[in-house]
Amino acid sequence: MTIRLERFSFDTDAPGPGTVRAEPALPDEVAEVSTELVHVTGPIPAREEPSPDVYIVLIGLAGQGTVRSGESSFELVAESLARPACGHAYELEVADGAELHCLRVTRSLAEPDKQEMAAEPDRHAAMYASRFADCPTYSQDIKSARTVNRMLLPKGKVPRFCMGSVQTTGPDQVAAHRHPMLDQLFLGLNDCRCTIHADADATLLTGSMLLHIPLGSNHSATVAEGDTLYYVWLDFFRTLDLSWITDQHIIDEK
Repeated sequence: MTIRLERFSFDTDAPGPGTVRAEPALPDEVAEVSTELVHVTGPIPAREEPSPDVYIVLIGLAGQGTVRSGESSFELVAESLARPACGHAYELEVADGAELHCLRVTRSLAEPDKQEMAAEPDRHAAMYASRFADCPTYSQDIKSARTVNRMLLPKGKVPRFCMGSVQTTGPDQVAAHRHPMLDQLFLGLNDCRCTIHADADATLLTGSMLLHIPLGSNHSATVAEGDTLYYVWLDFFRTLDLSWITDQHIIDEK
């Protein structure tokens, strides 16, 4: 199986003042999911009114802007995320002379997803947002004790979608494993330089890169001495069974 990837940059072809540009990133890679790079140059309040049939998550990559959803607001910067309330309009406000670059993930909602949300409406009534550094850490058997793992988007925030981050320095590894029940993307963060293996294929993952782990592949990650492994994993489940998250990702009680 071949690892597919896409690199992106914030340094060239920036939109002019008061503009928004969105461009697909790994289009049509995962069923029921779209990923887009969004570049906003202030001064502008950019308003979006998503359909109630989708859930949107914004991942800050560079720059700074304010996300407003209902009564809540959040400063979206690099290594932070915001999930506006489902089906509600939200704004991205960027100041004059400033820029915001983010990854917009859109998850389509099937009827079972909507039924699950209706059973716990309080989970979806307001924006969920956090900086990565403020998210809880977790442990996992396939990772070393010195790895810092964070649960960024836990179970229940978006149906069939969870996110976390993995950070360590070399020499280290994430041991080989499979998860045929979900599609997985890796988003390389700043200073990341590690090798991703999937069956017989291997590729270098660096910052500002989005990568798709082939479905069902036996995959792992290695990082050499002096290098850093630092990425976000995005897990898109095919059914409402998220036992992989609850069984394999043990949240630290502290």
